[in-house]
Amino acid sequence: MKFHLLCLLALLGLVACSSSNQKPQGADAETETGPDTLRYTEDPRYRYWNDLARYLGGLKPLPGSVLDSIDHRPEAVEHRRFFDAAWALKDSVSLRRIQRWFSREYPQAHAYKETVFYPFSGPDFMTIYTLYPQAKQYFLFGLEPEGRSPDLKQLKTKDLRKHLQVLRTALRDILGRTYFITSHMGGDLSRSDFNGTLPIMLAFMARQGCEVLTVDRVVMQPDGTPRTLAPNEFIKMYVRDSLVTGVRIRFRKAGTKVKQTLYYYSLDISDPYYYHQKDFQRAIERLDKTQTFLKSASYLLHWDNFSLIRNQILRVTDMLVQDDTGIAYRFLEKDKWDIRLYGRYTTPIRQFTGQFQADLNKAYIADSARIQPLDFVFGYSALKNAANILVARKKPGAVIPVLELKGVPRKPVYRPTNHIFGPDRPATAPPPPADSTLGAPVVAPLPVLEPAVQPNAVPTPTP
Repeated sequence: MKFHLLCLLALLGLVACSSSNQKPQGADAETETGPDTLRYTEDPRYRYWNDLARYLGGLKPLPGSVLDSIDHRPEAVEHRRFFDAAWALKDSVSLRRIQRWFSREYPQAHAYKETVFYPFSGPDFMTIYTLYPQAKQYFLFGLEPEGRSPDLKQLKTKDLRKHLQVLRTALRDILGRTYFITSHMGGDLSRSDFNGTLPIMLAFMARQGCEVLTVDRVVMQPDGTPRTLAPNEFIKMYVRDSLVTGVRIRFRKAGTKVKQTLYYYSLDISDPYYYHQKDFQRAIERLDKTQTFLKSASYLLHWDNFSLIRNQILRVTDMLVQDDTGIAYRFLEKDKWDIRLYGRYTTPIRQFTGQFQADLNKAYIADSARIQPLDFVFGYSALKNAANILVARKKPGAVIPVLELKGVPRKPVYRPTNHIFGPDRPATAPPPPADSTLGAPVVAPLPVLEPAVQPNAVPTPTP
C-alpha cells in the first residue's frame, strides 16, 4: 500500500510547555516515590503537568483538568484536529512498524528495563520510547535548549492561537520527514513564547499513553549527577559554556505504577567544548553497559572533531542501534562487535553525499543474501524510501580503550549556516546546494512507503 500525504498533515501541532520551574508546593522532585494514583488524579498540584502534556499533544482533557478554562476554546479544538490526523499517519507509516520490527528481531532489548542512551536526540522521545517502552531511564542530549514557557492560562486568546500554530509548524520535519532539523525548529520556536524541547517531549509522552508526573530543570554537578534547580533559581541556557543544564521528566505508562525518568541536556558536544565538560563526561561514564540509539545525527560522529563523544559512546554501549548517520562503520572494529545489517544502503541525501561509506556499502553487498528489508520510513533515507539500520552488539570481554587527545582541541569557527551541516564540515563534503530543500521554509510531502524490494546496496560512486 502506498501512502501519499498532504503536507498539511505534516504541519502540525504540538505545543509548548509550561513554566519548567513551576513545581507544586510540597512535591519532592528528588524522591523516587512520587504521588500515588489517588493523589495524582484529585489534587491539582500534582496533575498540572499531565493536563498540560495532553493539551500540547492535542488530546481531550481528563475530567477536572486544571486547564479546563482553555481546553475547550476554538484554538484547542483546532489543535486537536490537526494533531489527530498527523499522529494517525505517523503511527501507521512509522512508529507501529518500527515497534513490530524491533520487538520481533530483538525481544529482549525491546523489554529492556535499565538506562537507554540517545545522543543527538533533540526532542525525539517518540522514537526511543517506541523501541524501549520499559526503560527505567532515558538519557538524551542535543544542541537544542530545553526551553521554558509561560503559564498557558495567563495567555490571551490571540497569543495562545499564535503559539499553537508556531509549534505545529515546528513539528513539520519530525512528523513529515521523521527527523528534526535544528535550524528549522530553532527558527520556528524563536517566534514563540513556547520554546525548546520540553513542550515537544511532553506532547509526545501524552500521545504515547504516558502520564507526566513531575517536571524539573536540572544542572549537572561536578560528580556527574544532576541537581534540581529551585523554582526561583535561574540559570541561562547556553549550549557552549561550562555549565550543562537540562530538564528531568518523571512519568509512567497510564494505568501503571512503574515510574520512569527522562533526562534531556543541552550542550555542544564537539571536542573543543566537550573537552572542558568534565561533569557531563562523568555522567556518561555512569551509563556503563547501556543500550544506545542513534538516528538522523548529521554524520557528526564520522568527524574528527567529535572523537571524544564517539569514544565514550563505544565504551559505555553494549548494544548499538543506528542508521548510517551515527558512528561510521570503520570505527566498529569487527573483533569487538557483532554486526547485523537491515534495509538498503544508498548514497546519502545530497546534503551529505560526501559521507558515503564505501566499506559499509561493501558489507551490504557481501551480506545481501541475509539482509532483511525494512517496511518503514526511518531517518534521512526516508526521503528516498531507502531506510537502513545497523545493530551492533559488543562481544564478551571486548574493551574499548579511553581516547587521549594530544593537547586542547581548537575551537571551531561557527558560520551562519543550516546546522544540519554541522560545524567545520569535512573537506570531502560538497558545499550545500543553493536550492537545498532542507534549508527551505517549506513542508516536505511524506514519502511513498513501499517494502524495500530493490537491491540492498548501490555500486560505489565514481569520482
